[in-house]
Amino acid sequence: MMISKKFWSVTVGGLCTLGLLTVSAEPVQAARDPWLQPFAQGSIWNLPLGSGADYQSKGHFPVGSYVHADPEFHVKTSASDPVRNIYGVPNWTSRCSDTSTPQGTINIPDDFIVPDAITTGGVYETPNNVAAFLKPDGRYLIQLEPLTRCTAGGNVFGYRWQEDLDIQGPGIGGTHWGSGLSAIGGSIRHGELTGTTPIKHALKLNVWGNYLHYNAADATKGYRWPADRSDAKSANTYFGANPRIEMGALMALHPTETESSLGLQTEAGKKLFHALQDYGAYIADDTGWDAYAFSLSNEAMFEFQEHYGYSFNQSSGASGEAKKYFDDFNKLITSLYVVDNNTSGNIGGGGTRRAALADPVFGAMDTTAPTVPTNVAVTGRSTSNVSLSWTASTDNVRVMEYEIYNGTTYLGSTYGNTTFTAYNLAPNSTFSFKIRAKDTNTNRSAFSSIVNTSTYDGYTENFDDGAAQNWVLSSGSSVEYGRLKMVNWGGSESGIYNNRTFSAPNTGNNYVYRVRLQTDSADNYGKTKVYFNWGDASNTYFVQFGGGTSNSVELKKLINGTETTLATYSGSYEIKNGSYPVIEVKYENGGYISVSGNRNGTATTLFNRIQDSARTSGKVGTGVQGTQSFAEDVEVVINAGSTGSGSIIPYAENFDDGAAQNWSLTGSIIEYSRLKMTNWGGTAGGHYTGASYSGNYSYKVALQTDAADNNGKTRVYFNFTDANNTYYVEFGGGTTNTVSLKKVVGGTVTTIATYAGNYTIKNWDWPVIEVLYSSGTITVKGTRGSTVTTLFNQLSDASHTSGYIGVGVNNTQSFADEISVN
Repeated sequence: MMISKKFWSVTVGGLCTLGLLTVSAEPVQAARDPWLQPFAQGSIWNLPLGSGADYQSKGHFPVGSYVHADPEFHVKTSASDPVRNIYGVPNWTSRCSDTSTPQGTINIPDDFIVPDAITTGGVYETPNNVAAFLKPDGRYLIQLEPLTRCTAGGNVFGYRWQEDLDIQGPGIGGTHWGSGLSAIGGSIRHGELTGTTPIKHALKLNVWGNYLHYNAADATKGYRWPADRSDAKSANTYFGANPRIEMGALMALHPTETESSLGLQTEAGKKLFHALQDYGAYIADDTGWDAYAFSLSNEAMFEFQEHYGYSFNQSSGASGEAKKYFDDFNKLITSLYVVDNNTSGNIGGGGTRRAALADPVFGAMDTTAPTVPTNVAVTGRSTSNVSLSWTASTDNVRVMEYEIYNGTTYLGSTYGNTTFTAYNLAPNSTFSFKIRAKDTNTNRSAFSSIVNTSTYDGYTENFDDGAAQNWVLSSGSSVEYGRLKMVNWGGSESGIYNNRTFSAPNTGNNYVYRVRLQTDSADNYGKTKVYFNWGDASNTYFVQFGGGTSNSVELKKLINGTETTLATYSGSYEIKNGSYPVIEVKYENGGYISVSGNRNGTATTLFNRIQDSARTSGKVGTGVQGTQSFAEDVEVVINAGSTGSGSIIPYAENFDDGAAQNWSLTGSIIEYSRLKMTNWGGTAGGHYTGASYSGNYSYKVALQTDAADNNGKTRVYFNFTDANNTYYVEFGGGTTNTVSLKKVVGGTVTTIATYAGNYTIKNWDWPVIEVLYSSGTITVKGTRGSTVTTLFNQLSDASHTSGYIGVGVNNTQSFADEISVN
C-alpha cells in the first residue's frame, strides 16, 4: 500500500505540539460540517488509532451488572433566543434554587426545560446532564454540568467550563468533571448506532471507580493525559491496582479481534466494536456503581430504543434481543486493552492509521430544513390516548426528530419513528395535532397540516401514581407497584370505582369496560370478579374467573342478593400465567352483554351479546374471593366499538386555526373561528371529505342561524355521498323552528320524520346537535346547556349506510362550530 505523510498540529493546554502523522493513502473525507463532526483533524476524538499503538493486556474490567448511556445535551442556539443567566448548582440533589454563583449568560429558548434531580422514597436520581451549547456565532461552545433548567424562561444552572471551546479546535476540555473531558467530543450522535455508516470518532467510556487507579505520590493523582483531573473523592473511591487504568486512559480492542472471535450478535454491538477497534474510547467519568456507560446524545439514546425496541440501558436480568445486546456490551468491555503510549505528541500510538482521516477543512453548517411531514392521520384513540401516523420527511443530511404539538403545546418527539401516541389526555376533549421535522443540524421544517380529533368520553386509571383515584377500596385492596392488589381468603372483596354511573341507553350505543387481570389462585375455588352496572353488593353484574387448572368463566348477576348464572363459557380462560390478559365487557343499548379476553394481541370471545336488562346502569369494579389477584389499566369508553371491531377513526374541527381542514366548502368561509355559511337561493354546504363513516358513530355540531323565518333552513348532513344521495336534519328559523329528518336518494327528497314540537337554533346559545347512526337506525338529539332533547329516536332507514358529514344552508346565513365524529 502506498504511504503518504502529513504534518499536523494540535494545541493542548496552550502549547502547540508538532508531530509526524503517517496515514494510509485512502482519500480523506469530504469537507466537514463542524456541528456534526466537530474539532480539528488531529484532535483526540478524530484521530484513528495507529499501527504504533502499545496495547497492554486486556481483562482490566470484569463483566458488569449494568450497561447504560450517559446522556448528553447538545444544543445549537440562535441570536434570537433570549439571553438568560447561568448559575452554578447549589448541590448535586437540588439544582435550581441558588443564584449565588453566577456563571455568565447564555442564549436559550424559553421552552427548553431540564428537570431537577428526582427524589423517590429517599433515593435520588442525579443524572450528570453534561451539556454543550453552540453559541450564535457558530464557533464556540458553552459547556455545563449538571445542566438544569426547572422553569420555562428561567435561570439556567450548571457549573461552566472555564472557557468557551472552539468547535474547530482540538476540543479536549469540557464538563465531564471526573476527567475534565469534552461535553460533545466522543459522544455517540443520532444515526451512529443504526445503519451501515461506521462511527468515525473515538468514544467516551465511564467505568466504576473500583477499577481506576489512584496513587497519592503521582503528580497526576488518578488521571493521565488527556484528562486534567480525577474525581474530587478519587482518593477514597478509586481502588484499581493497575496504574495504567486511570481517568483519561485510552481503551481499545486489539487489531486481531474480530466480530466472530468475540461472538457478537447485535447490530449495535458490531457498530461499537469497530469504533473501539479503530478509534478507542477515553475513560471520562466514574459510574459510581457496578455499571459501564458510553456517552450518547439524548437523540441517539431515544433513537436506539425506537430502532431496536429495547433501551440502551440494560441489566443482567435482560431477556431476548436485549440480553444479546447486554452480552455484546460486556464482551466489548472485558476485551479492552489500554493504549499505553497515547500522549499529546503521539495520539493513538502513532504510525499508520486504521481509518481515513477526517478532512482538515470545515465547510458551512447545514441550513437546509427537512420537508414537511405529510399524511398525518389518527390511527387510534381511547379516553386518554390518541395515536398518530404520518409519512416521513426527507432531508439532504438526515432527519433526526419529529416534534408533535397539540396547538402550541409540545407533546413529545420521535427520533425516526413515524408513529406517536399522546398519553394522559383529558377524556371527551378535542385536540389539534400538528408535526414538524428536525434534522441533525437542528433545522426545522414548517408544521404539517392540522389534524383535529378527540378522546372518547369515559374514564381511565392505571394506578401508576400509587393511588386509585375515586375508588372505594375494601380492606383487602391496596395499590402496590402500580397495580391494584386484592387479597381475600373468605367472602368477597372488591374495589369499586365509586364516582360515576355508566349507562348505555343515555350515552348512545354502548360502553366498554376494560381491565387487565392476573391471579395467584391455585385452584378453581379462588375467584376473580369483574363487576359492571354495580349498584351495591346485592345488585350487580359480574364476570367470574376461576383459577388453577379449571379456569372456568361465568357471566352472573346479583339482584336483591339472589345470584343467577346468565352464561358459562364452554372452554376455559386462564388469568394466572403472568400474561395479564385484558378483559373487556361491552354493555350495549337494549341490555346486550359481550365479554372478550385479549392475551398478547389474541382476542377470545367469551360471551357474545347475552341479553339481560335487570340492570341498565351502574359502576364498575373488580374483586376476589378466596385468592389474591391484581388489576391494572382500567378503562371505560363510552360509545365505542369493542377491541378489533373496526371502531371509527375520530374527527374534530373547531376552526380555531382559521381553516377547515379537508373540507370542500361551497359558499362558506371561516370567520372568527367558526364556519360561516351564506346562501340566499339553493343550498350551500361544507362537506367534510376526509373520511367516510359507517357502522356506529356519533356526529356533533354546534349551530346558530340568522334565519328570520322558517323559510331559512340549516341542514346537518350525514352519510353524504353527493347532493343527490344523503341524509340530513333540517332546522327552520324564525318563530316556527321546525325540525325534520330527510333523505335524498337518486335526487328524490323524502321526509322520514318531523319533530312534534319545535327546536330553535337562533338565540345564540349554540345548541349542540348530535346525530347517532347505528347500522341502520338514526337518533337525533339537541343539547342546550345541560338540557338534552331527543328529536328523533331510533328511526330505521337503510337507504344510506355510509358517507361523509357536513352542514349547509338554504335562504339564510348560519354558523357551525365544534364539530366532532366519534
